[in-house]
Amino acid sequence: MPVAATPRPRPLGDGALLAVVTLIGLCGLATAGLLGLALARWMATSSSDVLPVVGGGLGVAVILLGLAVLVTAQARGRGGRG
Repeated sequence: MPVAATPRPRPLGDGALLAVVTLIGLCGLATAGLLGLALARWMATSSSDVLPVVGGGLGVAVILLGLAVLVTAQARGRGGRG
């Protein structure tokens, strides 16, 4: 498939962009809350299990990656740098 024929995502409208960013923000808040509860329980039991820490770090990384992809796609679609 030639490079010129590859499908490119089109920029979202303002309403859709607001909905996506709001959804990502709510997922971030939920992840932060669950991470806080898991870390509080982990510290209270003083176990050597690092699963809550690794899971929370992975969740935060996925959310930040989603925001980074969304921001760079919007910048390219609206004539920004990139």
